[in-house]
Amino acid sequence: MSSFQEALDRVLDPEGIYWTYADEEDLTPSAERTVQLRIDVPPQHVAAAVEAMERDGWTFTEQPDEPCDPQQRIFFQRRQNLLPETKVTMLTNALRVVFPIEGARLWTWITVEDEDSA
Repeated sequence: MSSFQEALDRVLDPEGIYWTYADEEDLTPSAERTVQLRIDVPPQHVAAAVEAMERDGWTFTEQPDEPCDPQQRIFFQRRQNLLPETKVTMLTNALRVVFPIEGARLWTWITVEDEDSA
């Protein structure tokens, strides 16, 4: 098992899968936007994970899995920019939630269209 710092180094790697996504190069980093983040956790840890993410300013938006499923996909959203320091904070805090939970994983993040503009 890797240490938290080793996992964080992988998550914050600018060439890695967590740092960027396909459409990001078309965005202005300083602009506020709605970001959606997904974590996966075992069912018995959902409540604690949701509570921890909400303390960090995220809004729980969806848990599409059945309660009996062995892994729960949990989605959160919040408004923020994508400046490097904001992304570091976002990814570090999400990793702090999932790292101590056996079987949990920081999965992905994306920007989403505001529902009001749709």
